[in-house]
Amino acid sequence: MSQPAVHEFALRVYMQDTDASGFVYHANYLAYAERARTEMLRVGRIDHAGMLARGEGVWVVAGATIKYLRPALLDDALVVRSRPIEVGAAHTRIEQRVERGSELLAEITVTVAWLTRGGRPQRQPAEWRSAWLQMVEAAREAW
Repeated sequence: MSQPAVHEFALRVYMQDTDASGFVYHANYLAYAERARTEMLRVGRIDHAGMLARGEGVWVVAGATIKYLRPALLDDALVVRSRPIEVGAAHTRIEQRVERGSELLAEITVTVAWLTRGGRPQRQPAEWRSAWLQMVEAAREAW
């Protein structure tokens, strides 16, 4: 997995992302974080769809916490910054920040688990675990 220690995913807020207040609807922050994590895997050459198709396993969200600090608004340009912070045999914990310029809007921590197609935890592939551990070390200085 060759990628920066902190992955950055840019996006723009569209009308469909907002609620009646004109702010980004709270659940959409989790959708933004999901897109960013998926792109982080893609950049790292982790073929999630291929692994799923071959029946080798699947990443699932096992837990998530979010802290909302400021609202995002229609047409805002946002960046979701992601970094792995903990790697276990069958899980990885990822910290994510949603930012508008230098403003921190939300902090999200997600635990993803590597499961069999039957839904049982399994060890993630050794090369992935090794790459995640390298990223954790590199990200400590880059965050």
